[in-house]
Amino acid sequence: MKSNFAFLEKLNPEAYQCLYKAESQVRIDYNIGNNVRKALEAIIYELLRERKLSEKAEKAARSECRKWDLFDKINALQNAPFLTKMGWLKQGQKVSQRPFLPPLGKISYMKEDHTADKADGYTFLRLFGNQDSHIKNPADTDPKIQVLSDYPHAVRALKVIYKLLYQIYQGRVEGLSKEFHEEYMPIGSFHVDKAYVPNDQKWSGCKTEFLAHYDSDGNERNRSYAILRLYEKDTERREFLKHKIDAIHRIKDLTPYGIRGMSEIREICPMNNPSPFYIIAYIFPHEPVPLSDALLQSITMKNRLQICTQVCYCLKEMHDLNPPIYYRMLSYDSIYLCNYSQGEQKRWAPYLANFDFAKIIENDGVTVLPEANDSLTEIREQKRKKYIPPQTHRWETYTDREWRSVDVYSLGMLFADILSGKIQQDLGEDVFEKLEEDLSDEFLSFIEKMVSDRAEDRPDTEDVLSAVRKEDAAWN
Repeated sequence: MKSNFAFLEKLNPEAYQCLYKAESQVRIDYNIGNNVRKALEAIIYELLRERKLSEKAEKAARSECRKWDLFDKINALQNAPFLTKMGWLKQGQKVSQRPFLPPLGKISYMKEDHTADKADGYTFLRLFGNQDSHIKNPADTDPKIQVLSDYPHAVRALKVIYKLLYQIYQGRVEGLSKEFHEEYMPIGSFHVDKAYVPNDQKWSGCKTEFLAHYDSDGNERNRSYAILRLYEKDTERREFLKHKIDAIHRIKDLTPYGIRGMSEIREICPMNNPSPFYIIAYIFPHEPVPLSDALLQSITMKNRLQICTQVCYCLKEMHDLNPPIYYRMLSYDSIYLCNYSQGEQKRWAPYLANFDFAKIIENDGVTVLPEANDSLTEIREQKRKKYIPPQTHRWETYTDREWRSVDVYSLGMLFADILSGKIQQDLGEDVFEKLEEDLSDEFLSFIEKMVSDRAEDRPDTEDVLSAVRKEDAAWN
């Protein structure tokens, strides 16, 4: 979805541009008042122009010594004597019988002095719009009048102006939604295709995840995709969020040219922005698809081995960095796949994303072990919980070697799910028995070592990569 206001692009280009800017920036910076005010001015001007009353109204206003600014327009166009003088109302006719401006009702809001108030929709929009506009009415600078500047009021302003536009254009625009959809507001240059609660919300703290796309230079041929993850800054797990951000910054520093199979990471809304949210984007060259039973069952064993090989390569490259990066919570939720084929035969390539629990071994002590331990208690679903190796002691005392083994254990579980074509509830003997039909005993024994309860028995990622490449080669 390009924008809630996309229908306005040709009907009122000036208002559309202002509202698109406001809508796409509101999660990043809620100071959108200037664009809301400009949009409202453009909408009222278009109403006057369509009804061939713009010159007549201004002339009538000037004769009454009005400035004919937004404040005057809203008051005058709701005033019966003025509308009668302009010829819009008949003598004695009430505004409610033929309103020039569609009614918006009363809007509740908080003022800058943190007291509650109500105003009609047009007054609310004007007061909100004055916050970072050039104020023409000195009375509107009074904090006892101004609307509180924050994200909820900014979204409320967008919803009110959408209600105005809906009343103007309903019946004229086919399929126009009555409701404003906050979840589908664009985020910066990204257009949201889907918004949902992520599976890992309870233990990662991610409030909302978005599948989105953006077109470089406005050209669909240069389209890229992204998974955007939104976190609330005002959270009890603020230290955890701070670690997440520090780790992401270090990952970007350590991988300036990227790693094949690791999605590019971009900060869309940093911590220092005037926003209640922290937003990061994982970028993909094609539309990302989550790892699922349906997808796995649609591909051959050869394809599954190729996916395992590429995931392992990415993890090994992360482990080989100086300092190394450990993923630490690898599971089927960590993997997205992109189709590189334009024909009927799909060619899937995996990408590693969602580095919420990434661990970087270095002297600066960037870690968040207590929060990570607490998060383990939030993982209730067995098919996800099985990815976590048995803990012989608290994570605070884990060594570099043990962190490597944590990722290898999770990778072994991931191999079993991918190769069996099903995200299993648990890794039982029946899974290995089924895989005996297609895979060598040597490779299956190797996977069993990867998921050993004893960390010291698990192989290194370099050995895992050699083993899976050997098995893959046997299928050629």
